[in-house]
Amino acid sequence: MALSMKERNDGKAWEAYEKAGEKLKEEVMEKRKAIAQKYKNVQPTRYGMDGGQEQKELGEITRWFGQEVKKLREQYGIK
Repeated sequence: MALSMKERNDGKAWEAYEKAGEKLKEEVMEKRKAIAQKYKNVQPTRYGMDGGQEQKELGEITRWFGQEVKKLREQYGIK
């Protein structure tokens, strides 16, 4: 039977990972809110596949978040 990530890892390391993850999520949400505020008066583009500048910046934050999660997993030895 497959174990969850929490069950596969050390309890203390998992707790520290979760705390660091919560801080990271808060930081990401602040950055996303700042972008939404920055572009609140800009008309969204309705053409093309790339999306507007707001979407590009949000995508960069999403990629950055993924990289930071990987770093946290390595730091705390999460499998």
